[in-house]
Amino acid sequence: MVNSAVIVGRVVERPEKLKSEKGVTFGVLTLAVQRPFKNMEGDYDTDFIKCLLWEGIVENCCEFCTKGSIVGIRGRLQTRTSEVLFKDESKNISRLDFIAERVSFIRMVREDDATKEVNVSETLEN
Repeated sequence: MVNSAVIVGRVVERPEKLKSEKGVTFGVLTLAVQRPFKNMEGDYDTDFIKCLLWEGIVENCCEFCTKGSIVGIRGRLQTRTSEVLFKDESKNISRLDFIAERVSFIRMVREDDATKEVNVSETLEN
C-alpha cells in the first residue's frame, strides 16, 4: 500500500508556530493550488489545501515561507475522527489531513518587496 501525495502551490499566508498539549511544535500552511482544467465558465478554479507541519519543517516554513511563495510538499493523507455534539446528539465527524513530510522551496517571495522573487533550490525533510 502507498500513501503518498505531492502538491505544488502558492503560500496563502505565513504559517504560525503552535505547541500541542504534549509540547510538540506544529503549524498549518495553506497552499493555493490551481486545478489543471477549466470549469463550465471557462475559468480555472483554485483549491486551498491546509498542510499540517511538524517540528523542524514548521520551524523552517515559518522562517522562509511568505505569502505568494511557491513551494512543493510531499506528504501523506491521514484521517482523524472527532466526536461533536449536534442538536443534542453526539456524532462522529471524519476529517482528512495532509501531513507534510518534505517541503521544497521553489520560488520564494521576499516579505520586504512582494514583487521580487528569489529562486531557491533548498529542500527540507522532517
